[in-house]
Amino acid sequence: ALATTLATATLAPPTGAWADRSDRRRASRVARLAQILGTALGVLGVASLVYDGSQDYIALGLVLLGGAVESVAAVVSKNAPKKDWAPALFDGDDLVDELSHTTSALATAGQVAEVVGPLLGALCVSWLGPRRGACAAGVLNIASSAPAQAVLDSLYSKCSKLRAPRAVREVVEDDSGNAWRRWAAQPSGTSLITLAFCCLWFTALAPHGAVLTAFLATQNADPELIAVFRICGAFFGFVGIAVFSRCSRVSTSDESVSGARSAKRVSSLRMASLGALLFQLTCACLAVYALLDGDMILVFCAAVACSRAGLYAFDVGYVELQQLLVDERDRGACQGVEAALCGAMELGLALTTLIFFSEPSSFVELAELSTLFVLLALVLFVAWLGLYRIFDHIHAERDHGHAHTAQDLKRLAGDGRHVHVAYAGVKACARSAPGHAHAHPHPHPVP
Repeated sequence: ALATTLATATLAPPTGAWADRSDRRRASRVARLAQILGTALGVLGVASLVYDGSQDYIALGLVLLGGAVESVAAVVSKNAPKKDWAPALFDGDDLVDELSHTTSALATAGQVAEVVGPLLGALCVSWLGPRRGACAAGVLNIASSAPAQAVLDSLYSKCSKLRAPRAVREVVEDDSGNAWRRWAAQPSGTSLITLAFCCLWFTALAPHGAVLTAFLATQNADPELIAVFRICGAFFGFVGIAVFSRCSRVSTSDESVSGARSAKRVSSLRMASLGALLFQLTCACLAVYALLDGDMILVFCAAVACSRAGLYAFDVGYVELQQLLVDERDRGACQGVEAALCGAMELGLALTTLIFFSEPSSFVELAELSTLFVLLALVLFVAWLGLYRIFDHIHAERDHGHAHTAQDLKRLAGDGRHVHVAYAGVKACARSAPGHAHAHPHPHPVP
């Protein structure tokens, strides 16, 4: 965990920035090959564990190196299709609904993979033994990479939008520019919601997590109960995705205003994501209460399983907000920073557990700390809701007044009127009368 987290924290942001500067298919192919190489190194390391003595250290080194390479490459190979390819394919107000449906479908497919992947791995281990089973699982992982890349290559060849070069910045920047700076400078304040999302990775209340599994084992929980518990967590994940997709549907909007449909979608996503976080926090608090009671282990398990609905619902909303609001020129950099922060949270949880909460009796305090991080995520998201609002305004010729994403600049090609998310500050202006708009410097919030 330490090797992969350090590699992700240091290499993921520049890797994402490199993908922003590269052709999509080329970046995808290079990342896929790196991911295959990382998996192959891990398989080789596990296979060499049949030897004794100093060979064990070489095997461990191969496993660590392979895990580090695979985790960094996944920033592009795993996340680019949903956070860069999908919004590029469905770019424009008229395709916002299609983007939403595609995002939900990808989230469901990802959830299926999270269930089927570990199941196949467990079957390999049970049939072939720990070492041979791990090698077989790695080989299956490598074998699945070829058809996955073939699908992306075919999509790239058929869709001209994917082959079109990304927008060029008016001010030329150093190609080795800091990905963290680009992430923090997003006009729509998406760095705040990224921080909120990453806080959810500091949790011991995950059905598939090693910490919670170890705690349940100390409570003499039956292996069958733990298996059912994990299945229930996955099931509620599917429920959360489905409910979120329905609750965040967009009603009619003023199609004559550039960006109005996207802004309406963002407004719907903001409220639905807030509801998802509130639900997750409620379930986490109930789980802690059950632990404090001391005799409500089934209630605890039910609350944790139900909390996955809120987590996966928020994940869908977060991904779609990133698709709509992050500058298309910085999507890879922002994804790299996100991967680094999530890895840091996971490492922080592991170290905190080992140093301060290693005893089973202290798991209650660890659960309370995990709940506090869910609360922190809620606070950060609410702060974003207050500081960044949706504005409908007109720009005079070449008078922008504030930063825009490449998507916003495309909408300014007409009469200059557009709707987008921008910083409102602590002292946001009063809401304007309907239908009134004029050139900057001050914007008007949309109801």
